[in-house]
Amino acid sequence: EKQIADDRKAAANRPLPELLKDLESSEMRVIFDATRAISALGADAKPAVPQLIVIIEKDQETPRLACIHLLGTIGPGAVESVPTLIKMLSHSDFHTQYFALRALAKIGPEAKVALPEMIRLLKTGVATTRKNAATALGDLGPIIGSDGIEALNSALADPLFPVREQVAFALGKLGKAAESTLPALRELASNPAKSTRIPAAFAIWQIAQDTEFALPILIAEIDGHDNPMEALRSIGVMGKQAKAALPALVKCLGHEDSELRMLAADALGEIGDNSGT
Repeated sequence: EKQIADDRKAAANRPLPELLKDLESSEMRVIFDATRAISALGADAKPAVPQLIVIIEKDQETPRLACIHLLGTIGPGAVESVPTLIKMLSHSDFHTQYFALRALAKIGPEAKVALPEMIRLLKTGVATTRKNAATALGDLGPIIGSDGIEALNSALADPLFPVREQVAFALGKLGKAAESTLPALRELASNPAKSTRIPAAFAIWQIAQDTEFALPILIAEIDGHDNPMEALRSIGVMGKQAKAALPALVKCLGHEDSELRMLAADALGEIGDNSGT
């Protein structure tokens, strides 16, 4: 927080046009400092949007990435940049695609026109891009509509675990709007060979509050894996509904891994007085 306050103070002491000029410097440190200072302004940097678009269109790698990132920090106020960000989704550089996806998600509902391109990347991008597209769709929320939800549902069959994992996380964020994906999620959560049981089970709980189905899977993953941290995090979010996980959580308190012990303790705390601990 102190760093953010210091950055805001630095930005306030320099005119925004001066900071924008620094974004086109040939020196990485100058670009970094300007990016950090403008980021600290958040939505207050909205007047910079037209110039950020101009810099992006010049297509120099470091300034391009910095400016796309800044559009995301401005958020909904950067709506006029959406057409440019959509173009960046077709850029050959996957880092550019990543930052553009993030920025569109942070702009929010006004970025809905980007959905066709975001869905295209989910279907045809390289693995990292597919994963990032899934995350962005989940962050946009239910406004992605039936087309976005169906695309995520299909992506649950992606051959790569990191992509399937992010797709499940995205669907969980959508909540009840993603009810149509429950059959595919249940199939994935029931298939040990797919390594996606935890995120799929947790998504089912987020969408349908189906503790009876999801919790036994999460408990089994705690007992059956060397690194059950995601299952513990999920159980912690479920809170009092995860009372049946108490024996597994108490057992984890004796684990040699300190982070795992901490997660188990946190989950017990979230379950609350029902824990008896």
